[in-house]
Amino acid sequence: MIKQCFWDGNKFPHVALEIIESYFNRVAQPVYLGTISLEIGWSLARTQEMFDYLHDIGTIRPMKTSEKFAAGLPSLANVYILTTKPVLAKAWR
Repeated sequence: MIKQCFWDGNKFPHVALEIIESYFNRVAQPVYLGTISLEIGWSLARTQEMFDYLHDIGTIRPMKTSEKFAAGLPSLANVYILTTKPVLAKAWR
């Protein structure tokens, strides 16, 4: 069963999830967790919970260490990518 709420029982805000997904489609490149946290105005912990949900449903995934190395990113960076090709229609919701 996929968890659809924060640890305290509050549901994920649909608007925040849409902003996250549209951002990934708009930039079409790896995205740091902190960048999205600033974009939506939520704490890193809350943003991580929403990222975990989007990962569970197959929208995004964490970059593998080998992918980070190839992209010149630090191996400890908290970076995610879309699991599919970016879609322009999803970039501007």
